[in-house]
Amino acid sequence: MKRIYISTDIQNLAEQYRDNLFSDRRRNFRSPIYLLEELYQQIKIKKYKDYVKNIIEYFDEILVLHPDKFEYYKNQYFSLSDRELASKRWKPHADKSFADAIVEAMRYDDVRKYEIPSYVKKLEIKSCVYCNAQYTATVHKDNDMIVGAYQIDHFKPKSLYPFLCISFFNLQPCCANCNLWKSDMPIEFNLYTTNASEIDPFNFLLTKKSIINYMLYQDATKLNIQLNSSNNNLLTNHNTRFHTQELYVNFNDDAEELLWKCKIYNNTYKELLLHQFVKLFPNKKQDIHRFLFGFYDKVADIHKRPLTKMKQDIYKQLSPLFKL
Repeated sequence: MKRIYISTDIQNLAEQYRDNLFSDRRRNFRSPIYLLEELYQQIKIKKYKDYVKNIIEYFDEILVLHPDKFEYYKNQYFSLSDRELASKRWKPHADKSFADAIVEAMRYDDVRKYEIPSYVKKLEIKSCVYCNAQYTATVHKDNDMIVGAYQIDHFKPKSLYPFLCISFFNLQPCCANCNLWKSDMPIEFNLYTTNASEIDPFNFLLTKKSIINYMLYQDATKLNIQLNSSNNNLLTNHNTRFHTQELYVNFNDDAEELLWKCKIYNNTYKELLLHQFVKLFPNKKQDIHRFLFGFYDKVADIHKRPLTKMKQDIYKQLSPLFKL
């Protein structure tokens, strides 16, 4: 729910991904370029041959292509229609759609299982970038062993933009629930941006009426968590695709616990703990906040733990009330 600004460090990480892609594989490993060239030779229809040829030609660029260039590249070099991408008539006796053939040749499954996980760890994305309510962790089977991995979604779906199926900035860690809801539907929220003003587009809050009702009745079901955004199109699209507003109805007990903690853990109490356990909390206020409230207090750390976005926003809302 928070975008990542494409800083020099993030760009360097993307280039590291590109430069090291499949670099540690055995000598007889068939790379995406090898498979794409093999696919190119099999195709008889020119428009499909050109599509594959352009992937090969712009392969290194595609791997680190910024989201604001996705549509330009599609229109300029990969302009097959949705029907043509879904077609199984791209070569004689084809048994899969053209898009599926591209995704297979570019070895997306291998990227998802073995290549991208280390970069997700470096980005410290543990919670879903769409809902921030669940972890991205999953598992897959590898030679009879169960291996930890991440659920990965495509901002631009691989069925419609197969040339972007392993592009670094098109791969978005998410939970299984959001991945299922989104499917191949278009979305407005992209994880990466070059516009610093777009980094934090959403905001959670407790309605004032619901806070008053809770204070009167001490009933967590009275608390009403709302998702807001200054971008109405983005908000409508996000709720339509991921049903985020309906999802957060289930977390009013978390909001209640935050209310309790805001009442109890005032600044005096925090300073007392810091004084008594100075060696336990090397980062001082950040550590003591995480210890007491159970979430990271920096916007940059929203992806580290589920519900951090909601808790950060509601804490900021409640802080003036409890003089935190």
